[in-house]
Amino acid sequence: MKDVTSPARGAGPAETGAREDGRGPRARLSRRLPRLFRRLRRRRVAGAGLVASLLLLAVALRPVDEPRRRVVPAPVTDVSGLAWDGERLWVTAEGTGRAVRVDPDTGAVEGAVGLPVRETGGSAWVDGELYQLGWSARRIYRIDPASGRVLGSFPSPGRGMSSGMTYDGRHLWVANWEDPALYRVDPRRGGRTVASRPGGFEVTGLAWDGRHLWNGLLVGPSEDHAAPPPLTGFVQAVDLANGRTVRALPVSGVFAGTTDWVPGRGPARRMWWFDGRHQELVEFSWRPPAGLVALRAVAALLVAFHLVALAAGRVPARARSRR
Repeated sequence: MKDVTSPARGAGPAETGAREDGRGPRARLSRRLPRLFRRLRRRRVAGAGLVASLLLLAVALRPVDEPRRRVVPAPVTDVSGLAWDGERLWVTAEGTGRAVRVDPDTGAVEGAVGLPVRETGGSAWVDGELYQLGWSARRIYRIDPASGRVLGSFPSPGRGMSSGMTYDGRHLWVANWEDPALYRVDPRRGGRTVASRPGGFEVTGLAWDGRHLWNGLLVGPSEDHAAPPPLTGFVQAVDLANGRTVRALPVSGVFAGTTDWVPGRGPARRMWWFDGRHQELVEFSWRPPAGLVALRAVAALLVAFHLVALAAGRVPARARSRR
């Protein structure tokens, strides 16, 4: 008599047991496919998120080309010289015989030092010392900013009186309004003139941004320097390699200027010029605004997150392949 409980033909005990406990090929495939699809979806989402995050980061990291303009109340009137010591502005006022140290963000005066002359022109910061131009004395003075002691001096360049002055990391640039010319002098060799280039009759302040030489220029110059300054003016950046003007920005009644450039720290990100018409400091800033800084941080975090997500999605597959 035929046993009805015996396995069907072609199905041995091992195969039957495999089907019953869910370890057959089809069972394994049915379990792996959903996990595979989920992994692929995660990788696709992470990859798309990474691309989007990289695009956002690229947009956020674009350099700020157009400067933001801000007016800072001048701590003194008739500013004749500006210099940056790496942290604060040094502001010289014509006729006062002193220079004050100022916080450029608040305008607060944090200290002052006496000068050897009252008729002052441009200022410059050189290796921890304040260099001050005396236009009437036609000399450039080295001053200890802590005590005001004069450490030395040398004649200003050119045949006439000078106005603006700046430092490019090696040489001083001095504007002589009576020649008119811009002189490059070596402060470590007694002010020896090493080069000169044509300048304008009404070139006022000078500033160096790490790449270009900026100069202030009054519009509608007058032969009478005692006359009130013209009401309009501008500052221009000059490429010294070819003498071309690469940028110009308006500043009414422009006089002294400086930037936050410091040797070895890259191009300047802020620049200040004295507006003689309104008796105020004009700041041009290429620093990214706070919102852009926050956007850069968020974009960088998103890139890192999606990179980790992609790496985590690959680890299980590699581990299983080694098994």
